[in-house]
Amino acid sequence: MSKVAKGLTEADKVVKRRDALDINDLYKAYMKVYEADGHIGDLAEELGRPLGSVRQRIVVLRKQVNSAGKQLPALKRQPGGGGGREASVIDPSLLGNLAALD
Repeated sequence: MSKVAKGLTEADKVVKRRDALDINDLYKAYMKVYEADGHIGDLAEELGRPLGSVRQRIVVLRKQVNSAGKQLPALKRQPGGGGGREASVIDPSLLGNLAALD
């Protein structure tokens, strides 16, 4: 059954896009978060945007700042992650199964 048949009109199907993020607003928010010793998650929250979207826009911002002969300061690294780093050495008991393959 189509969405139109369920009572939705063509106007209901229109997806509203967010307003474009002005590069100057991004820069101001970036510097505010940097001065507060924040990370990219803080910047996304400050802008009210998804993290992935903010990451993409920072790439554009960084290129523009670099082309002006300046360097954008790095934000603090976001906490978390690193969950798989504990197992940096393989358990020797698991290697016994490989001998059977020779």
